[in-house]
Amino acid sequence: MMEQIDQMRGQPIDCNVSKIQLLRFIEAKFQMADRDHDGHLNISELSNFLRFVTHPDLRALHAWDRYK
Repeated sequence: MMEQIDQMRGQPIDCNVSKIQLLRFIEAKFQMADRDHDGHLNISELSNFLRFVTHPDLRALHAWDRYK
C-alpha cells in the first residue's frame, strides 16, 4: 500500500468528477447522515454530514464511479 502511494506521489492524478457524480455523492452522504430518515439533519447529523463531505477518502478515487 505505501509503495503504491509513493509511486503516485511522483505522478499527477487525472481525476475528473462530473456535476451528476458530485450531486449523487452529496445526496448519498446526506442520506447516511440522516439517521432518523426524516429528511432533515439535526445538529448532530449535520456535523456528521459535514465531516463526510469535508474529509472524503481520496485514496479510492475510483469510488466516484458508483455515483455515475
